[in-house]
Amino acid sequence: MIEVDDSLKVCLVTILLATAISVHNVGLVKLVSAVIGRLQVKRLISQQQPISSDADSDNKDASVSGIFVYPVKSLRAVSLDEARIDDNGIVGDRRFMLVMPRPVPLLGSFRPGEPTFQFVTQRQVPKLATIVATLSADCLTLSSSDDGQKKVSVQLNIDEKERPSYKARIWDDVTTVTDMGDDAANFVAGVVAKDSDAPPNAANVRLVSMSAENRRETDDKYTPNAALSWTGAAPKVGLTDGFPILIANTASLEELNRRLAKKGKEPIPMSRFRPNIVVSGAKPFEEDTWKVISIGDGVLLHIVKGCPRCKQSCTDQQTGKVSEEPLETLAEFRALGPVKENVYFAQNAIAHTVRGTLSVGAKVHVLERGEPTWDSS
Repeated sequence: MIEVDDSLKVCLVTILLATAISVHNVGLVKLVSAVIGRLQVKRLISQQQPISSDADSDNKDASVSGIFVYPVKSLRAVSLDEARIDDNGIVGDRRFMLVMPRPVPLLGSFRPGEPTFQFVTQRQVPKLATIVATLSADCLTLSSSDDGQKKVSVQLNIDEKERPSYKARIWDDVTTVTDMGDDAANFVAGVVAKDSDAPPNAANVRLVSMSAENRRETDDKYTPNAALSWTGAAPKVGLTDGFPILIANTASLEELNRRLAKKGKEPIPMSRFRPNIVVSGAKPFEEDTWKVISIGDGVLLHIVKGCPRCKQSCTDQQTGKVSEEPLETLAEFRALGPVKENVYFAQNAIAHTVRGTLSVGAKVHVLERGEPTWDSS
């Protein structure tokens, strides 16, 4: 059998891509682009070396110093020593969220298939930061950090078909969710009632889970070809805002806190930025230029775009109290890209393969660098 190395494969597939473009076959262009991208990454993995000789020179000591999941979107973080990757991101991360009823349309009813609920976060209800979510194999427990005696448990070993389901909106996406019952809803509603910032509809908050029918995908505009599957399909995303994984750098936080200290202000903890993976040993904000990184022996991540920060980063993740920082200081040096009102901290990422295990202490290597990517509109 004739052996064909990856370089020749890329060459042959590139010819096929040119042919697809010439005949205006969009589906074939996407498929071939995905194959080219994955072959290029495969070559990086097989060579086990950076794409350029100095790509990894600045962070030879970089490693994972923290792993966090958020079992319920916008509730308290859970710190882990180890976590697995699946096709929705990190296992146990934001597979549940809170929703509230959408305002009834002027015509008096929703059209078939239209979402009747919308997601709720700390942006509307800062007090959600005081709810602790603990996830086990068959149970989700919610407890209040303001009152440790108050808690509620939701059994997860009930067939999804036995629970009500409906459509809910997450930003511009619409997804099917499964209602987790009145006990959980009443517990969260009790916390919402104590928050003077909460919108009226949040009084009818519901806890929901991601349905097996979930088909959310990452934004084509920012998803690199190499992150597509061999068939050209975009990566899936659970109930996160837009991308499955968020990576932050401790050196970047230290630089932010240095600027806060010069103003006589208190330092900001990393919890304000709600990352999944925290990396130590890199230079401040060098993560802006990362494009492909490897973690340990089995995890490869595509860094896709900077994360624009909203007012949720100003919410204390222990008390739910809101201040003006860090947005005020970030605006002085992290208003980047064409949309100047956006300020950035941390980077969104996509797993190259839906397997592998992350662990604290694992080495981080940069395989490819490039120009930073910010929101284009």
